[in-house]
Amino acid sequence: MSSIIKYLVPWLFVAQLHANEFPVTIGNTAYNNMPGLAERIVKALREQGLDAKLKVMPGNRALKLLQHGSFALDIIRHAEVVENYSQLRKINPKVIDLQWSRITSSAAKENCILPGKDLTIIGVEGIPAFEGVIVPEFKSITWAPTEESAFRMISAQRSKVTYWMKNRLDRVHKDYPTSLTVCTQNEINIPLHSYLHKRYEWALPKVEAAYANLFSKF
Repeated sequence: MSSIIKYLVPWLFVAQLHANEFPVTIGNTAYNNMPGLAERIVKALREQGLDAKLKVMPGNRALKLLQHGSFALDIIRHAEVVENYSQLRKINPKVIDLQWSRITSSAAKENCILPGKDLTIIGVEGIPAFEGVIVPEFKSITWAPTEESAFRMISAQRSKVTYWMKNRLDRVHKDYPTSLTVCTQNEINIPLHSYLHKRYEWALPKVEAAYANLFSKF
């Protein structure tokens, strides 16, 4: 019996370590456009005693893996994108209110004020907010692989408008100062939360404590 116990102890220790792992993900577009955010959250989770490890990957793939419990937590999601995923739990408080600005060709500034139902839009692949939140307001959508491609297409008037994060419009102002117009009308505000898979509900009190420390003051 003692030899069996001696054999099992290392395996039990390894199993316990695995059970306490807390893998965290964020889509690469969100990661690149919100510098430092993911690292701040991971640090706060670790301060609560969670073995948080960050993985950056394409947003759609991150969401699929989160659905199956391959990750404990996805840092940035909009409620409408995940509303039908009963296995996910929204973490409060929210991480950020992300404002999106409408962008159109400077030769067609009237697109700034026209209703979405009269406009075609270019979305950026891999950003679920376009399909789940922004696009339903528009007549039709064409997809671009990157935001830079979307800007070029709008500049060439291959579609009416696109949207991009208001805090990341430096490239528009720098590279398209005359051909693109950033509209002051029809901005979209998207509140974003983190989502926890139910498999990791044992960590919920620590996650909520970490988020309260980071975000409750805002």
